[in-house]
Amino acid sequence: MKAFIIYTTVANSFFYNLARALNHLGNKVYLLNAPLHVSKGFGDCCQVVNLDENCIADFLKEKQINGLLIWNGSNNLFFMNIFKDNGVKIWFFENGYLPATLQMNLGGVNAEASYNTESTEELYTYTFTKSDIELNNFVVQNVSKLNLKSYLLSKLKQAGILNALVDIIRVASSKMKKKLLSLKFKYGYSGSIEDFVEKPFLLLPLQVNNDTQIIQNSNFKDMYQILDTLAPLLINSGYDLVVKEHPEETSYVNYQKYSKYDHVHIVKNVDLNTLINKAACVITVNSSVGFQAIQKNKKVITLGNSFYNSAPGVFKCNLFSGNFLQVLEEAINNTTLSKEQNKYVNYFNDEIFIAGNWKSPDKKLITECVNRILV
Repeated sequence: MKAFIIYTTVANSFFYNLARALNHLGNKVYLLNAPLHVSKGFGDCCQVVNLDENCIADFLKEKQINGLLIWNGSNNLFFMNIFKDNGVKIWFFENGYLPATLQMNLGGVNAEASYNTESTEELYTYTFTKSDIELNNFVVQNVSKLNLKSYLLSKLKQAGILNALVDIIRVASSKMKKKLLSLKFKYGYSGSIEDFVEKPFLLLPLQVNNDTQIIQNSNFKDMYQILDTLAPLLINSGYDLVVKEHPEETSYVNYQKYSKYDHVHIVKNVDLNTLINKAACVITVNSSVGFQAIQKNKKVITLGNSFYNSAPGVFKCNLFSGNFLQVLEEAINNTTLSKEQNKYVNYFNDEIFIAGNWKSPDKKLITECVNRILV
């Protein structure tokens, strides 16, 4: 029997069924520092534990924990070194870069992933070690979610009226913030895509402004430093720059200052696939959009560290080096064969990513994840 810790702040069916599957196979599963609605939903398959950083190392040794299962980007950084120092494997989960896929890796995702190789030849020798366990008599179930009434009653019982009121205020303020955010971003957007797609253009899909992949794996402090640098560079290049805002951006951005550039077009509610298909080249730090562009046999310029930097048709550039226009010309004129890019994408589809929708997990998806964990 092995022992695992799941850390999640969301009561989703993926982690719930992963816990149930590990439990079904005779393993012990602990749920670490979970909010009340998560612990209530996972209660039948996990033992809930609340630990601070001063006692977690002792717990890991006492319970002989074999692995931590965690969604990439969770607020978990202060735990990571403790787990690593105690020899506990950390499985990171994240959306796959292909439709209806999931990625899981011991190193992390994107530039931290273990399949971040120096060449395609090296990538094609990379495979996951897997067991061949069958989940007999296992049926995927949806996690039980508390409705608002049950949640508040549970909070009253657990922590008293004051904490319940704090929760109500937090939920209300969060909803109000989302509402206000939906009303902003009015100034600075260009017209419809038909207004400029007849011109040769470069596509810059923005990542979330405070994305850890920007901070940790590039030379930029945020996405708008990139835009501030690129916009004047391209004035006499012959290319327009189409900037696609990230759909989950929540920080306030005033695009007014970019309206002085006739060649810069800020778009929001425009189909991404249409933009990729019509772009002469895609420019990104390490966004999943770069991988989508490779899949569509487009040239890509990366401005930071990414696991797909070694892919056919991808050109890495230091934006502050002064040679961006030369790299752009090289990328545009490159004769990368589409079959090389197809082979690259197919390898990820067949060997790296796991087929399935984690938001609606099925038995096949859970089985594949369990077989990577239990080796």
